[in-house]
Amino acid sequence: MCTMLHRPLFSIVCLSVISSLISQIAVAQNQASSTTEIDGIHFTLAEGLRIEKVTNESLIKWPIVADWDNQGRLVVAESAGVTKPIVEHNKTKPHKLIRLVDSNGDGTFDKRIVAAEQLAFPEGVLCLGNDVLVSAPPLIWKLTDADGDGVCEDREVWFDGQTITGCANDLHGPYLGPDGWVYWCKGAFAAQTHDLVNGQTLQTSAAHIFRRRIDGGPIEPVMTGGMDNPVEVAITPEGEKFFTSTFLQQPGGGLRDGIAHAVYGGVYGKENSVLANHPRTGPLMPILTQLGPAAPSGLACLRSNQLTRFTEHPDTRVLVAALFNLQKVTAHQLVPEGASFRTIDHDLVVADRVDFHPTDVIEDADGSLLVIDTGGWYDLCCPTSRIDQKTASGGIYRISTDKTAQNGFARGPVVVSSAADQASVTTAQLYDRRPWVRRQAGLAVTVAGDTATKSLDAILRDADRSIDDRLTALWSLSRVGSPAAVATISDHLRDPNPQMVQAACHAVSLHRHEGSRPQLERLLKHPSLAVRRVAAEALGQIASAASAPTLLSACEHTGGDRHLEHSLLYALIEIAQSNSIDLIAMANSDTQWTAVLLVLDRVGRSDQVELSRFFTAWSSSDPKLRDIAAEILAKHPQWASESITKIAAMYTQLDAADSPAADNLARLVAGWKNEPSTQQLVADWIGNAAAAKPSQQRFLATQLSQISPTKVPRDWAAPIATWLEAASEPVQRALTENLPRLQIEAADASSLPETIIRIARQAESTDHRLRVLGALPAGRKVDDPELEKEVVASFLSDDETLAPLASKVLQRVKLSDASQLADALPSIPSQSLTTAIEAVHRASNDAIQSKMLAGLASLPAAKTLPQTYLTNLYKRSSKELQAQAQQTAADLIRPAADVKATVDKTLARLSSGDPVRGLQVFRSSKAACSACHRIGYVGHDVGPELTRIGASRTPDALLEAILFPSARQEQSYQGSRVLTIDGQVYNGLIKHRTPETIELQVTAERLVVIPSEEIELLEPSDISVMPAGLAEQLTIEELSDLMALLQSAK
Repeated sequence: MCTMLHRPLFSIVCLSVISSLISQIAVAQNQASSTTEIDGIHFTLAEGLRIEKVTNESLIKWPIVADWDNQGRLVVAESAGVTKPIVEHNKTKPHKLIRLVDSNGDGTFDKRIVAAEQLAFPEGVLCLGNDVLVSAPPLIWKLTDADGDGVCEDREVWFDGQTITGCANDLHGPYLGPDGWVYWCKGAFAAQTHDLVNGQTLQTSAAHIFRRRIDGGPIEPVMTGGMDNPVEVAITPEGEKFFTSTFLQQPGGGLRDGIAHAVYGGVYGKENSVLANHPRTGPLMPILTQLGPAAPSGLACLRSNQLTRFTEHPDTRVLVAALFNLQKVTAHQLVPEGASFRTIDHDLVVADRVDFHPTDVIEDADGSLLVIDTGGWYDLCCPTSRIDQKTASGGIYRISTDKTAQNGFARGPVVVSSAADQASVTTAQLYDRRPWVRRQAGLAVTVAGDTATKSLDAILRDADRSIDDRLTALWSLSRVGSPAAVATISDHLRDPNPQMVQAACHAVSLHRHEGSRPQLERLLKHPSLAVRRVAAEALGQIASAASAPTLLSACEHTGGDRHLEHSLLYALIEIAQSNSIDLIAMANSDTQWTAVLLVLDRVGRSDQVELSRFFTAWSSSDPKLRDIAAEILAKHPQWASESITKIAAMYTQLDAADSPAADNLARLVAGWKNEPSTQQLVADWIGNAAAAKPSQQRFLATQLSQISPTKVPRDWAAPIATWLEAASEPVQRALTENLPRLQIEAADASSLPETIIRIARQAESTDHRLRVLGALPAGRKVDDPELEKEVVASFLSDDETLAPLASKVLQRVKLSDASQLADALPSIPSQSLTTAIEAVHRASNDAIQSKMLAGLASLPAAKTLPQTYLTNLYKRSSKELQAQAQQTAADLIRPAADVKATVDKTLARLSSGDPVRGLQVFRSSKAACSACHRIGYVGHDVGPELTRIGASRTPDALLEAILFPSARQEQSYQGSRVLTIDGQVYNGLIKHRTPETIELQVTAERLVVIPSEEIELLEPSDISVMPAGLAEQLTIEELSDLMALLQSAK
C-alpha cells in the first residue's frame, strides 16, 4: 500500500521539477519580440531591434574583445585557440591583434589589417592615440603604430601584473574612464605586490579593480573582492563604476554571477579567506543585478538609449552586458535608489545556440551596438564552450533600430591639434558623435592643458547645454588637472544639478583637492544620498583630520543605506590611517561609537579604547554597536584573563541559545578559546552543565565545537560524558552533532565512549541510536555486536535518513567484524564506497582486507576511485597488503581515452531519453548525482548547481563532464590536494578555511577537518572531486534519461 502511494507521489514531484526546468525564467520587462536567422543561429530580439552580421570568417575568426582606434577602425584581439597549461601555451604566442576597416561607411567591415602578431592570450584592448594597450596575463603591453599604417612596430610593458594562474583570469581590461585613468580587473587569487598612489605598498591575493594614469606610475585599488573573475568595468558620465563578475556569491538557488556597483573602497563577495587583511566597513557590499550562472563578460554604458524601450525612467543611464553562458545581450536600466541604484532588466538579443558566446559589446557612432561573439574555442576552465571549433568561428554582429540606420559617416583619420590656437577645435571634437573622435580629443585636451580651460569652463557654466555636454567639459578639466582647472571643477560642487555635483566630487577626489573640503563637508547634508556618498569618498581621499567630526555626525543620518554608510566609514578609515586623531573624544552617541570602534579596529588601534568601553557597548540597545564590540573583543585574546568575570556573567544571563546575545558570546569565546583562562571557564561550564538552565545547556551543546580549542583537553571528556547522559534528548542530539567536530583522542576519552554506547543502547529509535554513535571518538570500537550490526545494516539500506547517519558512524568507528561490509561491496553505491573501504581497512583484519582488495578489481563502482587512493590508504599496512593494494589500483586504472572520440561514440549510442526517468536516475544511489548537485529543490550543494545547465552546455559538453569530470573543472570547484606531515594525501574541495584548520570535502559524504599545523603541502589538484567512471555503472538507457534531464534544465 505504501509503495502504491509512493510511486505516484514521486512522479508528481518529478513532473513538477521538470516543468519548472523547461520553462524560461521571465525577465523584468515583458516586451514584444521578433526573430531572425543568421548562419543557422536563430536570434530573438527585443521590440524594434534588428541584428546583422558585419564580418565574415575571412576577416576575423574567434574575436575576443574590441575597441575603436583613432581612425574609426575596430581593433580586435583574435584568438588562435588556447591549450593548457596556459603558461606553456603563452610561450607559443599564437594570437593576433587585428584592425577591421569599414571602407565605405556602410557599417560592414571589409578589410583586415594585422596590427600585431606573436601575442600571448589577449584579454583586453584599449586604443589611446597611436598606442594600443593589450592585456595578456600577467602583462599589459603597450603596442605603438608610429606611422599610422595600422601595424604596431614597437611594444613595451606598460604594467606587470606578476601572476598568471591556470584559468588565466588574473587580468581583464584595460578600460578608459572619463577621468582619463586606465582601469582593469585582477581576478584569480594569486598574490601580487604593487606600489600605491598613496606611497604605501599593497600585498594582496584578492580580486580588485585597479586604476592608473595613462603615463604609468603607481596604482590605486577601487574595490576589493572575493569573487573569482571580475571582468569588465563600465563607468557612467557621472563617474559611477560598475563591473561584471562570476561568483559574486556562493552558488545556490539559481544565483551566482552578476553586476555590482563598485563603490570606492568596497569589499564585495563572495566570502573568501583572501579578504582577511582588507578593511571592511560592515557586510559585503550588495550585488546590483543577479544574473545566475551567466559568465558575464563585456559591459558598456550606452551614450544613446535608442536600443532600449524602457517606459519608466526613460532618461536614466543604461548598461548593456554580454552573457557568455546564456547566449544573450541584456540591458540594465540604472534607476537611482538611495545612495546607489537598482536595475530594470530586459533582454536585447538571445541566441538559440550554445555556440554563440558574446564576450564584448561596444557602441558605434550611430547608437547601434556591436556584439563580439567569440565562438566555441574557449574552454579554459569553461565547460560551456566545448564546441566543434570548425562550426563555431564566432563573428561580430550589429544590433540597431530604424533610427540607428547607417548614415555613411566617415571613419577616416582624425586630426586633432593640441596647439593653443586650435584649442576651440579640440574642445568641439569632445562632442563629436564618433567615439574615437571624442577619445582622441580628450587625449589632446590633456596635452593642451590650460589653453583649453577657458572654453571648457564656458561650456561647464552654460545652463543651456545638455547635462552630458557639461559632464564632458568637467571631466576634460579633470584631465587637464592644473590648479585652475581643478578649482573650476570645485566651483561646481555647488551646482544645482546633483549629477554635476556627483561628477565634481569624483573629480576633486582624484585630485585630493584640499580647497574643496569645506564644500564637501556641507554636501554631507545634501538631499541626495548619492551626493553624500561621493562627497564622503572625496573627503576620505583628501584625508584631513578636520573632516572627521563632520563625517562622524553624518553617520547618524544614513537611513540604513549600506552604500552611504560604507563611504562614510571608509573615509574615516582613510583619515585615521593618515592622521593621529582622537576619534574617541569625538563620539557622543551609540551610532558614533559604532563608527569609532570599527574605524580604530580597521587601522589597528583598538588598544586605544578602554576595555570597559567594549563591554559597555556590548550591553547597548543598538545591535550594530553590540556586534562590533563582540567582533573586536574576539580578535584580542590577550584581553581574556582580565575579562573572564564579565564573560561568566554573560553566560549566566543567557535567556535563549539562539539569541543575538548568544551569538556574540559564542563569537567572543571562540576568539579566546586557546587562552588558558577561557579554557578553564569553558571547562567549568561543562562541569556544571548537567545542572545548568536549559538555555545554557542548549548554548553549550550547539556551540561546543566552536568554543573548544583545536585539541580538546583530556580532562574535558569525563564531564562531557556526565552531562551527555543527564541531558534531555534535544540537548543530547545537539551535543552528539557537535562532538565529532572535537579532536578527542580515544585514549584520552575516559568514560565518554562507554557513556555514548550506553545511551545508544537505551535509545528508542534507530535514528537516535545512530546519531548518538556518531559522537564516538575517532578509531573507537562500538563494543556491542548488535549495535554494530544495526550500523552496518542501516548503511547498506536504501533508507534516505538512516544510511547517511550510519555512514557518519562508519567514518569514525573501528568495527569488530567487517566481513558483512566487505561482502556487500558490490551493492554499495559509488559515493559511499570509500566509507566502506576505509571501515574495512580500519577493522585491521588482514584476511578480510585481502578479500576486499581482490574483489575491488572487478567492481565497476571501484573504477570511480582516485588512482592513488588505495596505495595511499595502505601505505602503512603489511607488505603483502601494500603489494595487493598496488596491484588492485593498477587493475582499476582505465586506459587513457581519447576524450572527444569517446564522447562522440557514446553520444551516438544515446536515445532521446525521458527527463522524468532522468530525475529518478539523478536521485538514485546508483548515479548519486543529487548527493552533490542540485536541480531546482532536489539535491545538495557540494558541486555546481545544475538547474539551468541545459541553457549553457551542449550535449557533448554535458556528457564529457559525466564521463571525464577532471577534463575541465569549473571555476570555484577546482579541487585541492593536501599532503600532511605524516604522509596522508587528501583530494577535495576546500569548504571552509581558518588560520587553524581546513575543511576539505573529499566525497559527497565525507568532510575532513585538517589542522593547519599538520599540512605540509596545499596545492591545486587536477583531479575533480566528482568521481570518474560513473557511466560504467549506468545502462545506456539510464545515461540517455540522465542526459535528457540535464538538457531540459533551462
